[in-house]
Amino acid sequence: MLAAQICGRGQVTETRARTPVPTADEVLLRTLFTSICGSDLHAVYDSDEWGPGNLPPAGFPGHASVGIVVESGVPGIDVGMKMLILVSDLKSRSLAEYQVAGPSALLALPDASSVSLVDFVVAQQLGTVIYALKRFGYHRRAGQSAVVMGAGAAGLHFIRLLRRYGFESVIAVEPVSERRDMARRWGADRVFSGEENDLVGELMRTTGGSGFELSIDASGRDDARNLLMHLTRQRGTVGFFGLPENDSGTVLPMNDVFRREPCIMMAVGAQQERGLVSFRQAIQLIESGQYPAGELLTHRFALADIALAMDSARGKTGGLLKAVIDFALRHRESPDTREG
Repeated sequence: MLAAQICGRGQVTETRARTPVPTADEVLLRTLFTSICGSDLHAVYDSDEWGPGNLPPAGFPGHASVGIVVESGVPGIDVGMKMLILVSDLKSRSLAEYQVAGPSALLALPDASSVSLVDFVVAQQLGTVIYALKRFGYHRRAGQSAVVMGAGAAGLHFIRLLRRYGFESVIAVEPVSERRDMARRWGADRVFSGEENDLVGELMRTTGGSGFELSIDASGRDDARNLLMHLTRQRGTVGFFGLPENDSGTVLPMNDVFRREPCIMMAVGAQQERGLVSFRQAIQLIESGQYPAGELLTHRFALADIALAMDSARGKTGGLLKAVIDFALRHRESPDTREG
């Protein structure tokens, strides 16, 4: 089969690999679509561990994908079923033509839907955002104010869901102009670039000076997390969602943190939620046609162009919000060499 292969820090290419063989409690899936996530970019560009003799498996790190079952001995999962595949990051291999997964990492997609099948690849990230808002305690809190740092795909999910959940005011901060425009279309009342002379003052004025009930970092940037400590109202909630940009540690303005007494929460581990409820809700929301997931899928690439896809996603170039590897873009016969 064909698969992506990390060859070193910042280096990824297409290669040939053995098609995995499922165990008795796994199924084999042919990958149809895989979206590139921020955590994938960290694995490619920010890790020093990759090098000769120590490379990750082919197909790593993709973890948000839609596929079709081609081999199964698992009751209730039949050949031909289309699935949202939710393998956790360290085990993910969805940047490959074929992958294996157990039933606990699979959710069936509707057989017939007016929504394009590729749109359901968005359900992975949308499910993590639904889960995050549950963690933050704000999945049913009308009449509140929120600020979202970063209006990439995750930030846009937060903006749209907060409006859907009845938030009275949603403000966003995003440096990329195309993403600012999208944030407005997806429900943000005001969007700041982050380059304003008195950003804290302007943001606080949108709340009448009291601060935000809910402050969310969807960027993963240290400066964004730091800024939120100045913006959250007394005993408000700060939600950290974006993957940290490094392991060097974040210095917070402790005088503000101490004085404001915020509840600081992280949102990780949506795949461990019992019943994968948040992902099921994401699928239902997309299937309903009420959630325009396809608007986020701005760029499609063939697997052969995986390096360009990763570079484009990292650079946020050309209005890119979400890059998708579409395995149908180039058909090429590859030997069905199998492990074992």
